[in-house]
Amino acid sequence: MIFLPADACDPGSFLNATTNECVSCRPGYYCSAGIITRCPDNMASPANSTEVSGCYCPSGYTLDSSGF
Repeated sequence: MIFLPADACDPGSFLNATTNECVSCRPGYYCSAGIITRCPDNMASPANSTEVSGCYCPSGYTLDSSGF
């Protein structure tokens, strides 16, 4: 088996280390350079988000002074 480098995945996807396949980023996360990262606490994001700026406050939440 040839293992893919994480950065082989397109923006908005991440490398699943178990299957060695690029997978679409899940809601509530953002994926860049093949790495999946959870949005900050109490924030959401649509599927296939590519950066933290894709995370947003869902209805009923507001940003604090730090921006999160």
